[in-house]
Amino acid sequence: MAARPSDVGLNVELKNPGTTAIRPFEALSGQDRVAARERWTPFVERVLSMADECETEVLFSSFCEGALAAVRARRPNARLAALFGRRDWKAGATVARRYDVDALHVPLAQVDHPELVDLTAALGTAVNVWTVRDWQDARRALAAGPTESSTITRTSTATPPVRGSACRTRWRPAHRPVPPFGCGRRGWG
Repeated sequence: MAARPSDVGLNVELKNPGTTAIRPFEALSGQDRVAARERWTPFVERVLSMADECETEVLFSSFCEGALAAVRARRPNARLAALFGRRDWKAGATVARRYDVDALHVPLAQVDHPELVDLTAALGTAVNVWTVRDWQDARRALAAGPTESSTITRTSTATPPVRGSACRTRWRPAHRPVPPFGCGRRGWG
């Protein structure tokens, strides 16, 4: 953490609280949502405690509604992001609306999903695209509509980081002009 510039935000992806019952890619109902939140709470409390030591803005993201519910229950004003899977768009959209998220993390394969523009406009949210492995993927992500400050993430260590990887955006429909690729380094703010 000390090596990270203070003007760069931190995304904490909540993956697993130590159980196989994490229920990813699901929009839960009633008692299932309460049970999932309780399952995630001890883990989330430890993560929140560590995040309190950060001197930067933190965005909490997850594929699991229980994780987002636990964060929201403990920190009503925390910044949240719903991670979308490659298959079920409706569950991700439901979770995003339910928690009024600050960002949608969508896979590159769904960056041009027809409902994405409507959802981001309704929520007034950022769109962060994953996993971008090379410049062709980055161009595809940008051509779909994100502005010059899009977050483009990668997992491959075989390629150099994509320029502009520490940035954030508000979504624009693809018919609007997209600025040139590369936005420089900026924080979440």
